[in-house]
Amino acid sequence: MAVVWGVDVSSRALHAVAIDDAGRVLDRRVIPASRMDDLAALVAGAAVVAVDAPSGWSEGRHLDDADLPPKFRTARCGEVALRARYGDAVPWPTPAGPGERTGWMEVGIAVHERLADVARTVEVFPHAAFLRLAGTRRLPRKSSPAGALRRAELLASAVEVDVDELVRWSVDDRDALAAAVTARDVARGRSAIAACDAHLDAAAIHLPASPTT
Repeated sequence: MAVVWGVDVSSRALHAVAIDDAGRVLDRRVIPASRMDDLAALVAGAAVVAVDAPSGWSEGRHLDDADLPPKFRTARCGEVALRARYGDAVPWPTPAGPGERTGWMEVGIAVHERLADVARTVEVFPHAAFLRLAGTRRLPRKSSPAGALRRAELLASAVEVDVDELVRWSVDDRDALAAAVTARDVARGRSAIAACDAHLDAAAIHLPASPTT
């Protein structure tokens, strides 16, 4: 039985959800960000672990790209491709290194580095995953009741958990489950990938397969 994990990252906590190929939720927990070794032990041997955080700092490949808004030019190739091809822009283009408001990114990059020793890891962006599952470019705000319900409905169509239960999950747990759904499609070889054609840097953001495929 192939097991995949989704991990939602904040500066203080790591929300992790595991599912199997049939969409059964096998595990769900919250781990302090300071205890990455605990997360590594938990996910070791998984088919894929999808992490909702940048996998590295920007190499500045698009700093001179006049087609991008100035504030987006630090973005990595995966972020640029996500915006251009899938119509979803990350709210936090990754900078070249740590700064005032990058604490959660520092944690996320460290998570990628730590987990790479125990499983295949990929980068995901749950907001883009939900849009792809919905087949739209707009959803209600995720913290709103309407947003929680719509995301619960989308997840319930992909896993063996009912809508009412998913509505009661935290925003971070729903994001972690969306990451796990994406990880399952990565394991199946069906995920979509946002990356530059020229592979200017190693950044790539994985998305779920289209519901129609």
